[in-house]
Amino acid sequence: MDGTAVIVDVGGGGVCHALLGTETIRCRPRKRLLRHRELTSSILAVGDRVAVTLLPDRTGVIEEIYPRVSVVSRKAAGRVPREQVLAANLDQAAAVVSLREPDFKAGTAIQLCVGARQGGMEPLVVLNKADLGTPEEVAAALQPLRHAGLRCIATSARNGQGLDELRRLLLGRWTLFFGQSGAGKSSLLNEVCPEAGARTQAVRAIGKGKHTTSGSRLHALPGGGFVVDTPGVRVFSFWSQPGEDSVAGVFPEITRLAHGCRFRDCVHLHEPDCAVKAAVARGEVDSDRYRQFLRLTRR
Repeated sequence: MDGTAVIVDVGGGGVCHALLGTETIRCRPRKRLLRHRELTSSILAVGDRVAVTLLPDRTGVIEEIYPRVSVVSRKAAGRVPREQVLAANLDQAAAVVSLREPDFKAGTAIQLCVGARQGGMEPLVVLNKADLGTPEEVAAALQPLRHAGLRCIATSARNGQGLDELRRLLLGRWTLFFGQSGAGKSSLLNEVCPEAGARTQAVRAIGKGKHTTSGSRLHALPGGGFVVDTPGVRVFSFWSQPGEDSVAGVFPEITRLAHGCRFRDCVHLHEPDCAVKAAVARGEVDSDRYRQFLRLTRR
């Protein structure tokens, strides 16, 4: 084997591009890997580390897929339940939402952050299109998220607000860019990584029935680090029920109050002597946050 490579994009049948050293090569997995894949999930994802043998024509054969240390996935559209892996082996996930066009929804940002935590990635909320509102509106939108201990940044791809800070937060990191459709994610990416637009067009041009990308793609950032761009989503549907730890980190006030409930397994819905419900009734816990918590934890 010639070395370890990182998957850059994935097409049909496992055909992909991988970064081997400084060279991006076209690869195919061994048939034995395809035979052992799970039918509910794709065999390869952007960010996967793989063992590659380089052939004389400068294409590669994937001999082994190494275990993932982090992964963010969602339920793919369609009748048959199937896991869509957005990216693997990254250390942070930027949840891109917008203040306007479409209007900001705290619940969407929370869902994305829980998905990041569930997958083992550190969440970062990027509120784009901040130029479409007042500083007071931006602060009000981010206040409950910051109160929950989430890292937040307000940006505008149109006037450059927050872009220097965003570049600093991405520098040297492996970051997933995901979020709601229309939030301006691609515009932000093109600002922090000018090559991203050109590269995406080039890969799509390769296709024409031969290599259709999944939509996710790895881009190298100027100065160091990588970003995985993904298609926007209207709703982030969890592939599996979020674990307690993933939700607890985004709702610290509810987690703290839960220790005062009569029952250890209280779900804070119908049980008597529930400290969380009592706090909501007294106005100590925001009712919208409480409803978001229930939507994420009710099975």
